[in-house]
Amino acid sequence: MYEFQGVREYWIVDIDRKSIDVLENVQGKFGNEFRLFSRGCGGTASVESKVWEGFSVELAYIFAPLRKKPIV
Repeated sequence: MYEFQGVREYWIVDIDRKSIDVLENVQGKFGNEFRLFSRGCGGTASVESKVWEGFSVELAYIFAPLRKKPIV
């Protein structure tokens, strides 16, 4: 569905595995299809976008524990 609507890239975020997969829309043997472009899993890994040149995200930032503000 996404490939036929012109989506050039999408990201799958798995909070259980603490991983991010970046898939790009490419012309394949049977038409447009998505292929893995970048993958990051835990630790100090990062993933990058092919659509937005120079844009990357560190997984440690995405999966950092949320800190609750103290109630005053």
